[in-house]
Amino acid sequence: MRIAARLVDAGASPKRTFMSINGGRTLSSRRMLGELLLRIQPYYEGKLLVSWVTLDDQQRYGMSSRDSDLLYQLMMGTVGCEVCFVVKQETDTMCTVGIRSRDSVNVAEIAARFGGGGHRLASGLSVSGTVTEVVSMLVDAFAPVFGTQEDMESDVGT
Repeated sequence: MRIAARLVDAGASPKRTFMSINGGRTLSSRRMLGELLLRIQPYYEGKLLVSWVTLDDQQRYGMSSRDSDLLYQLMMGTVGCEVCFVVKQETDTMCTVGIRSRDSVNVAEIAARFGGGGHRLASGLSVSGTVTEVVSMLVDAFAPVFGTQEDMESDVGT
């Protein structure tokens, strides 16, 4: 905080800094973010939150419309959430996945099981499959971490 205070005293603007990091997004980007937030599915009593981006989303909102950093922040800021991941459909048969952890779960280990990598709190992977298949496969991969997943209704990929 002392460093921030010195920066402000030297003329730095917290508002301009915030806007340069978080501003400048299109309305399309914000609408897509809203849709991705609405589709979040909780697993393992809300310890794992999952969302996804389809090819249709990317056509509707534009490829550059995804605010992934903000999406991860909002998901991780949810009470009880320890891990979140977002599946992005790249083709009809291939997806990429970004995984984030609050602090105790090493998501690099999960990503490595599927040929991915990264670091302990932020990792990713590319994998063959549809959104529904990839979500199911990764949710199952977290069973050793969170315990067994009770049967849940899910509208993943719809």
